[in-house]
Amino acid sequence: MIKNQRKSYDIIVLEDSSQAVFGGGQKVTVAVCEMLSKFHAILMVDYVRDSKFQKRISSLTKKSIFLKKEAINPFNTILNIFRIYSFLKKNEQVLFYCTTNRGLFYGCIFSFLGRKYIYHAHLARYKYIVKFLSGKSEKIICVSEYVKNFIGSDKCVVVNNPHSFMQ
Repeated sequence: MIKNQRKSYDIIVLEDSSQAVFGGGQKVTVAVCEMLSKFHAILMVDYVRDSKFQKRISSLTKKSIFLKKEAINPFNTILNIFRIYSFLKKNEQVLFYCTTNRGLFYGCIFSFLGRKYIYHAHLARYKYIVKFLSGKSEKIICVSEYVKNFIGSDKCVVVNNPHSFMQ
């Protein structure tokens, strides 16, 4: 860890640990946050408080907030936007790190407020939705050439998940 490093700006990590017990994508998110937390203050946005993922990530984050599932009540989308926005008002520079399609949706929404976002694509599905929502993203990190070719954007860059992340 670099000492005396000023935390330059916050990163908001949008995750959904309700989708898996502690899957490969979440293991990669923990590894990414381990690296980023050395230089940045991280806000974790998730849907589940007591997940295995939350237990692993809590020491790496400045704060966690929890959203309500949109599928249960579509009005929750609006509430979630305001919940995230209440944090944004406190920070000038924020980068969204989106790890799911749901996170990508929120990253896209906040791009209209001038916020930047990166999408970490783990799966090859919902091609046209992903292309649309990632249109204003800074980068799309793809876990394989297959995912990169599936998305088909020049913003894609392949960063394979190292085996050590998956243990």
